[in-house]
Amino acid sequence: MSRDELIHAIRDHNRTASHEFLGGFDDPALSHYLQHLRAGRKPRGAASCWIRIPETSAIVTRGN
Repeated sequence: MSRDELIHAIRDHNRTASHEFLGGFDDPALSHYLQHLRAGRKPRGAASCWIRIPETSAIVTRGN
């Protein structure tokens, strides 16, 4: 999928994400986000799953 196709597909799922904003991310990040959006649209249950890539944190905290 080309970069423009990725951005268009993301915007089909998330209209609030502007083309300019999405343009700041590399292709692998856009592809990962699109997979995440598509997984979120599927019905929840035993067959649904989201596999977190190792490069992302499962839990993020903010220091006080």
